[in-house]
Amino acid sequence: MITIALTKKLFELSALVEEQDDAEDELYKWHANVFRMSNKNNVIFMNNQTRYSFILFGVKKLHFRNINQLFVNSLIENLQADNIPDSKITEYVSQSNEIKFTKTSNRSVLGSMTDMVKMTGILVLHYPTQTMNSIVLNQKNNHSPLVKLNSYPEQLMKEALGLQ
Repeated sequence: MITIALTKKLFELSALVEEQDDAEDELYKWHANVFRMSNKNNVIFMNNQTRYSFILFGVKKLHFRNINQLFVNSLIENLQADNIPDSKITEYVSQSNEIKFTKTSNRSVLGSMTDMVKMTGILVLHYPTQTMNSIVLNQKNNHSPLVKLNSYPEQLMKEALGLQ
C-alpha cells in the first residue's frame, strides 16, 4: 500500500477523502502539495524517506478523478528516466494496488517540498514546461543535493530500491 499525505489545500481542491494512516514503511509514504506557478495549479509529490520527487504541471480538477493512475504513471516515467531497472520499478509500484490519502504528518518533508518548489521556480526559467510531467525538470530537482539528508534524492531512491 502507498500512502500519500495531502495538504489541507490539496484536499480541498481535489475533493479526495481523508483516510487513517496505518502504513509503517517510510519508503511507501509520500507527501503532496499544490502550488501555483505560471498561472497554473501544479502538484508536487515527494517521498518521505528519500525525498525523491516529481511535479505535475497544469493539473486541473478533472485530473483528480484518476489521481491514483496519474501518480503511478508519472512515478514510473520518472524512475525510468533515472535509469531504475523495470524489475525494481514493477516491484515498487506493485504496492500501489491500494493508495490511501491521509493528512500531512511530517513537517520536515513539507519543508523539503517548499525548497523543491522554490528551486523549480528558478529551473522553469531555463527549462520551460511543455508537458504535465516534465521529466527533465524533475531530474534536475532529484539531482540537486538536499542539506537535510546530506545526499541527492535520486541516489537515495536507488539505494532504497537496493541498487547501490
